[in-house]
Amino acid sequence: MNKKLAMISVGMNTDLKIKEERVWSNWFKGMFGDEVYLINNISTIEDGATYQKPELIDYSESFPNPGHIPGCCHGLTLGLNHLKKIEYEGPVILTVCDVIANEEFQEIINFSEYDAQIYTHDWGGGYTATDWIFLTPEIWKSFKFPTNIGRVTETGVPVMEDYMGRRFLAPDYYPVLEQWNTVFIQEMGWKNNYTLGHESPAWKGGKDNISNVGTRLKINNVSFNVVQSAGEARPTKTHLTNKYMEFDRPYEN
Repeated sequence: MNKKLAMISVGMNTDLKIKEERVWSNWFKGMFGDEVYLINNISTIEDGATYQKPELIDYSESFPNPGHIPGCCHGLTLGLNHLKKIEYEGPVILTVCDVIANEEFQEIINFSEYDAQIYTHDWGGGYTATDWIFLTPEIWKSFKFPTNIGRVTETGVPVMEDYMGRRFLAPDYYPVLEQWNTVFIQEMGWKNNYTLGHESPAWKGGKDNISNVGTRLKINNVSFNVVQSAGEARPTKTHLTNKYMEFDRPYEN
């Protein structure tokens, strides 16, 4: 497949997530054109909006919503499996549609060599965020998310199992996946360019000058901003920040 970059996201059939998908796909297709392959797999809820894959999304699968963390893991795994099936060989970004990189990110499309194997940023507390993970061609096929093997009978909390057979509980709104991600990357022994928030302060924006709407990241010698749509509203995702909505426009090089 003649693509230079693949991006895998997991969305939902809600009005907010569908709007984010439109902004996300329009921005990155405007930035990279046909050189980027966009995947957005949809975790569906019964009373959600009707979802139809937009033209700018190259591939999408839908599945019943199994919960927040199981849904993220399953949706991203479906994307990785699809890329293996179509024999894609370039770099991969694991992300969500409420995360967008600014114009400076455009420069990375022609990289053939990298100064690390994986590029990540912190979630806080020493954890590794899962909303933006850049995987180089040599390692992305080895990334293995945990799978959902059931729920706790009394509470309904999902139980996850990782590639080593280790099990952990995955309640909503707790950074257990980010904690697992940190351990997994360390165990794999990959060279990780890990950006700490306090060393790379978030860029401010929005009517309240919110300070945690984004992160400054770097791949090779190229630095760029990554912005989240929900800012301080995460993980409730109740609104779109002004800084995110600045990308709701045609991309201009």
